[in-house]
Amino acid sequence: MTALFRDLNAARVEQKRAERAKQEARDRLDTQMEATLKTYQNDINAILVKFGAGFRIEGLAGNFRGNAPRSEYGLLLRGKTVPLEGGPPSFATALSEGDKRTLAFAFFIASTAADPQLGTRIVVIDDPMCSLDLNRKTHTLRLIKNIYKSALQLIVLAHDPYFLKDVERGIRKQDNTAAISKFRLAAVQNDYTSFAVVDLTKECESKYVQNHRLLNEFDSGLSCDARKVAEAVRPMLEGYLHRRFPGYVPDGLLFGEVIGMISTAAATSPLRHAQNLVNELNEINEYAGQFHHDTNEDSDSVIVTVSELKPYVQRALTVVHTGAPLSP
Repeated sequence: MTALFRDLNAARVEQKRAERAKQEARDRLDTQMEATLKTYQNDINAILVKFGAGFRIEGLAGNFRGNAPRSEYGLLLRGKTVPLEGGPPSFATALSEGDKRTLAFAFFIASTAADPQLGTRIVVIDDPMCSLDLNRKTHTLRLIKNIYKSALQLIVLAHDPYFLKDVERGIRKQDNTAAISKFRLAAVQNDYTSFAVVDLTKECESKYVQNHRLLNEFDSGLSCDARKVAEAVRPMLEGYLHRRFPGYVPDGLLFGEVIGMISTAAATSPLRHAQNLVNELNEINEYAGQFHHDTNEDSDSVIVTVSELKPYVQRALTVVHTGAPLSP
């Protein structure tokens, strides 16, 4: 019996020692959490400032409700404190959906950048511009470039090829040897999708640049769809005139009407500088117009002869490149 009491006393002593050790560990964890969360709060607010957000977070603190460490915070909006829960006002009603996504993105970036193991991480950022206003694009690109510099690998998913092109351009600017792979989802059999290589430069081309490239490729002897080339001649020239004389060529005019405007342009109109092209444009339009429904209802039945198409392509490219008709 004496031995049992002795064991009980020893167990109580050990229990008290364990409780003291637990409290000391909890105190150390609280101190570490407080310092860490203060750093996070400063980092998150710095990101929000650079995003031009009209709010900040405050009172970021930790607790152990639910038997696991968690954080809680409030918002500071126009000098007024807004609790995360409760209200009104509250987090749910005080911020727009865009601002909520901005705050979530700021939390993600701050925690990712602070990860001591970031150099071993593969970081996936899913459609960041879907979550942010367009006026926050520049700083978003800067944050992505910073993550790229530190992470083992960065994967950016997006619906906007122009944004992805900007990401690629930004990374190339700071590291022109970067290994960048670009893929898109492509439909395959049985309603599945797979990965296919994508050329972001071509994806981001304007229609004018696309038509110009198509004519150049055809003229260079590359294999092209001759009908698509024939259909591209007139819109390529229309695009050229719109860019050469911005604001002087109204949208919606037929190409022949644009040529008419040039031929009758007053001496004070910039369009007079293209009057040397009127005959050439009329001749090219007479050929190219037969491939468009607005000037030929039977355009689909017109046969494209490559040997006939090529000189018109060369003449159209000469107009764009030199501003003059093709010389004999």
